[in-house]
Amino acid sequence: MSGIREIDPKRKILHITAPVSKGSSGGPVFNKNGEVVGIATFLIEEAQNLNFAMPVNLIKDKISVKKVTALNDTEIEDYKKTAEYWFYVGFYLGDAGLYKEAVGTFKQAFKIKPDYAEAYFYLGVIYIFLDMYKEAIEALKQAIRIKPDTDEPNSYLGAAYWKSGMYKEAIEASKQAIRINPYNAGAHINLGDAYLSSGRLSEALEACKQAIRLDPYNARSYMTLGMTYWSLLMHEKAIGAFKEAIKLFEINPAEYKYKRQERAFAHWALGRLYLFTGKRGLALEQYRILKELDPEQAEMLFNLIYK
Repeated sequence: MSGIREIDPKRKILHITAPVSKGSSGGPVFNKNGEVVGIATFLIEEAQNLNFAMPVNLIKDKISVKKVTALNDTEIEDYKKTAEYWFYVGFYLGDAGLYKEAVGTFKQAFKIKPDYAEAYFYLGVIYIFLDMYKEAIEALKQAIRIKPDTDEPNSYLGAAYWKSGMYKEAIEASKQAIRINPYNAGAHINLGDAYLSSGRLSEALEACKQAIRLDPYNARSYMTLGMTYWSLLMHEKAIGAFKEAIKLFEINPAEYKYKRQERAFAHWALGRLYLFTGKRGLALEQYRILKELDPEQAEMLFNLIYK
């Protein structure tokens, strides 16, 4: 079993990695002790290892040692008729990096449940990954309209505005997320990005430091911190920030499996900063690493080194 996923406060499903084929629905799912913990329910064909089961406690009251009930007489819910089914299909497609495929499944969820705030939120996140920022902004606004007192949609709205070049709006959305939840490190990072892009460097610096205090293991905080120090011409501190970001990328490869571009930029920036500070040999080390990550950026750095 990979994890327990909450559909709503009263219902959960099991995410399992054991293979599930068509026709297996209703079959028992065992734990390592040979105990039945679930009933196989559905799978997502578009992605590997995305198989699901109902927890056995949902039907345990239907099971009796004195009576065997035929499988087609049990009250197993047809998840494909629920908005929650399509939400989780979209969620796991997105988690697998199949962003375009995920969009349609979230839209299917809306047809069944028009005011599904969580589905609008994750659709907005998927649109950000697809660089469709206008669509992301609209989806996230819908999530906020339905549930205005949740911080994550406001935080991601700040990110979408920032990526769209709408820095004032990005600042306001990020601040709203922080008002709702002052401990949302991502909102502080987004606020730092917006401040940096607006040239408000001292405020960007404070936002980055606050994000790191809240979550010292998020590489993005150090990336923005490095760019802020660079803009302030504090090159040694910028080098330290980018080195910390790279360390976190290496420590958490699974978390950043879709962040190859960000990792490459960190190495490129570090190479540039080494050149600024006269460390040509260290810049060459970054070039060698970049050749594997991003040959185009590696070539740019190489040309700067030998200019």
